[in-house]
Amino acid sequence: FPPHIFVASSKSEIFIPFRAPSYSAVKKALPDNIQLITFTKLPSEKYETYLIRLGHQYGYGEDQYLSAPVKVDMNNLLLGFDVVSVVEKTLSGNQDWEKWQEQRLRWENDHTEITSEWTTSLTSGNSVILNPLEIRTFEVQAILIEDDVTASS
Repeated sequence: FPPHIFVASSKSEIFIPFRAPSYSAVKKALPDNIQLITFTKLPSEKYETYLIRLGHQYGYGEDQYLSAPVKVDMNNLLLGFDVVSVVEKTLSGNQDWEKWQEQRLRWENDHTEITSEWTTSLTSGNSVILNPLEIRTFEVQAILIEDDVTASS
């Protein structure tokens, strides 16, 4: 039997038949300090619906630039789709964040004063701000853009 080569090096411009081209379903690259943790298609009758979980990868003071809060435009996440709506969910993705905020238990304590409430930071235009070490979950509904599909085929 002839030997089989399992590992070899070659110049990047040389065509290798088993090398698969890379593909990304994201329109634009995410910021360097943001990670796409979950990207799951959900059942839906009217729109294409996805559960998307994003995570900020740096803590406060860990890096001069990468530790800063960052704005992510949810419109840039789905290649070939136009985002119709973005709803923030709880981390587990099973409840709307705002509905959970209304129903959650609030502890009363005479010794400390709560200075701020957790709030969603969805801004206009379907953008979201992620703070250091924050993980956020969103339900994104989108419709297929016919022009993008035909242009790519």
